[in-house]
Amino acid sequence: MAGNLDGILGKVVYSLVVVTTSVGGKPFGMTAAWVSKVSSEPLMLAVSLSHKSFTSSQIKEKGFLGINLLGTGGKAAAHHFGSQSGRDVDKFAGMEFKFSGLGNPILNQGTVAFIDCKVVRHMEAGDHTLFLAEMLDGCLGTELWPLAYCAKKFYKLSEI
Repeated sequence: MAGNLDGILGKVVYSLVVVTTSVGGKPFGMTAAWVSKVSSEPLMLAVSLSHKSFTSSQIKEKGFLGINLLGTGGKAAAHHFGSQSGRDVDKFAGMEFKFSGLGNPILNQGTVAFIDCKVVRHMEAGDHTLFLAEMLDGCLGTELWPLAYCAKKFYKLSEI
C-alpha cells in the first residue's frame, strides 16, 4: 500500500506559483506547487520548498518571500523557474519584473496575482523546508485563470 502513496498524491490538483525573494538587490525565484492558506487571522500561507533549492536558502537569509500565482499564460515561466538553479544562472535575466515594497520580485506577465509575505517561521519537513509566512500585501495580475498542475500536466482550472 505505501508504494501507491506517491501515485495517489499525483492525483491532487495544485496551483503553480513562482516563489521569489531578493538579497542585496539580486532577485531569486523558483517554481513551486505546495502553497496553502493556513490561517485567516492573521492571513498566513505555508510554502514548501526543497532543501536543495538555492531560492529556499535565500528566503531563509532575507526573511521575506513573494508568491506569483501563475495564470494559464505562465507555462513558460513555470518551466523557466523550475528547470535551472539560481546558483548557476540569473533566472531574471531578460525577464520583465518589478520589486514589491518588501523587495520581492513581481513577474509582469503570466500571473493571476502576487502576494507579499513575511516569513514568521520555517522548519524542516522531510526533504523540504516549510515556510510559514504572513501575507502583508498583494495585487492582481493580468491573467484570469490560474495554471493548475496534476499528474505532471498543466491545466486551466476551467478545464478540470
